[in-house]
Amino acid sequence: MKILYFTATGNSLYVAKSLGSDYYSIPKLIKEGKYDFEDEKIGIVFPIYNSGVPKIVEKFLNKARFKSKYIFGIATYGMYAGAATRHLLEIGNRNGIEFSYINEIVMIDNYLPRFDINKELEKEPKKKIEENLEKIDKDIQGEKKYIKKHSFITDGLRIITEKLFYDDQFEKNFTVENTCTIASYFHAFHHELFFFLR
Repeated sequence: MKILYFTATGNSLYVAKSLGSDYYSIPKLIKEGKYDFEDEKIGIVFPIYNSGVPKIVEKFLNKARFKSKYIFGIATYGMYAGAATRHLLEIGNRNGIEFSYINEIVMIDNYLPRFDINKELEKEPKKKIEENLEKIDKDIQGEKKYIKKHSFITDGLRIITEKLFYDDQFEKNFTVENTCTIASYFHAFHHELFFFLR
């Protein structure tokens, strides 16, 4: 089984490691120009941004070519899931990627500028992370067919906010220097947008 992941604060990397030992960083794959993968199972793991799939993951999937009988996707989030599972399914359909299983898992919200990590850790037992991870792993090992559903209203909000706040012009307004951590920028944007929508 191959797991392709994108992580910012480490949650998605933790999930990727928990589900398998053969995992690859999506930004590194893009840099190396590697888009062809073949295995019995292939998984995509990523954090939810802008209520959906991060742009870097979408751009990767637009070029990816998978040969597998079982393709799955796992989206991680700390507070708000949005409509990422529907978004991932749409991206897959557009690129000839047939997902057998798409699910999401709530994790510790460890974006430090916004949240107190000690308070977030106190919430960990309620989130039942390990229990949910074990269930997802069991689903994948058993090749369960399942797509987590989201309402069309939630998906509509994702599309509207994406067009308003995350179009090509939005990206062009930023420059990246050596002191910038791109993962922090993406995660910060996700949380600022969430609080705008509340």
